[in-house]
Amino acid sequence: HVVGAAWAVLHDLRRRGPEFRLQGRHVGELGLAHGIFFWDPLLEGPEPRGRASPSGSLRADALGLCSGSDKRLVMFPSFTSLGVAHTWLLLRVEIEHGVDAAKQDGAAEDERYWEEFCADLCPGSLGLLPPSPLLTRSWAAVGELRFVPRRSVWGADVVHSLAPRPSDAALIAVLSQTELPTSAEDVLGTLGLVGDREATIASAEVAASVEEDASGRMEVGRRLQRAILRLGLPCSLPEPADDGGAPLPPDDAALEATQKAAVAELMRRKLRAVGLAGVADRATL
Repeated sequence: HVVGAAWAVLHDLRRRGPEFRLQGRHVGELGLAHGIFFWDPLLEGPEPRGRASPSGSLRADALGLCSGSDKRLVMFPSFTSLGVAHTWLLLRVEIEHGVDAAKQDGAAEDERYWEEFCADLCPGSLGLLPPSPLLTRSWAAVGELRFVPRRSVWGADVVHSLAPRPSDAALIAVLSQTELPTSAEDVLGTLGLVGDREATIASAEVAASVEEDASGRMEVGRRLQRAILRLGLPCSLPEPADDGGAPLPPDDAALEATQKAAVAELMRRKLRAVGLAGVADRATL
């Protein structure tokens, strides 16, 4: 919701006239990526000597515990070696080719190209706060392999991707008490996207999003299974295949069930390690 609100504010500002620049270059379009963040899976146990602190294991797989006056424990697992759902901003940044570069690739001298950058407004939730007062991170889209996009959206599709689902009953109930636009159509109208060229996407982009989701599920499955094996957890991800035996990407239900089982088992392991075996035996997600 933080990133979605930031996208809406930035889009509305652009619509009113200000020009956005990143590293001195014009930002032509803003979007969002929905995906999964993975730390490399790390074995349980102490870090080798000389490893910088805080340790990678602490950043990768943290379990927060707290309790109130009723002594009931509340647990907050954040096991990024098993993948954590995350959303980040996308920016298409203009590249202006010089005469020599334009001649090499056959482009006109004044033709413009775009390079994709990413910006994370909530890096602290992933243990990625930089050693500076800044609370955001930005990087070239091809330069950060820990973020696996499942769906990249631009223009009006950002709004549709953020619309509350029927299962978000609590959120819908809260929004209904406000005067804020809640339906995708109302938000599109507020942002001036109705009837705009950004309000529809080409069939090629639809095909690209389907392909991106399939490749994203394949990569998420590969990394999740790798982490499970590395951590020695007693669960595994189904490996679907087509009639010819070629591997297929796992579906969302299989990914969700396997990740939930892995997180629950790792949570029990950590509870037992700090002397809370009784809690571990009763713990559920």
